[in-house]
Amino acid sequence: GWTAFDTMDTDATFSMTGVHLPYFRPYYGQVTPAALEDGYGDLRASIKMDHRVLDLSAGLELSGLLFESYENGDQLFGLKAEEVLSFLKDSAGRLHFQIVVKWDTADKSVKLKDVFRRGIERSLRQTVLGNVGNILMNALQKAGEGIDGPGKKGSIEEKIKKIKDFFKY
Repeated sequence: GWTAFDTMDTDATFSMTGVHLPYFRPYYGQVTPAALEDGYGDLRASIKMDHRVLDLSAGLELSGLLFESYENGDQLFGLKAEEVLSFLKDSAGRLHFQIVVKWDTADKSVKLKDVFRRGIERSLRQTVLGNVGNILMNALQKAGEGIDGPGKKGSIEEKIKKIKDFFKY
């Protein structure tokens, strides 16, 4: 790609593969207090800057994620961590999602870390909604494994309520 350093206008793409994520704690720690003990990531990104407006589109594939801690006890980006991770991982345990960020860098009232956090939150919700079929299939399979009757821990009604509660965000 290219960058015009006098105006910072940019049109570039880049990719990284096999990045050991815990190493980047000082950077991702500015966006989330969650801490990774292990995990790897692949990234493909397109960056455009025109008249101080940043447009970023990044595809992420994360694997081998092991958390030391989440946000606020059991949350990641405002969602229940264990549920969102189990819903979003594919059969090989990889998490795929796309982040889209738009930011007017001239607006000093908006911080980059906040822009990224909102982009990640929006992306996770859209990824979940895009995978509703998979989520419902997984939930119904899990519900079938532990049916104890109405009101019991493993009941279908409780599983459906759990799914509904997940989408109330």
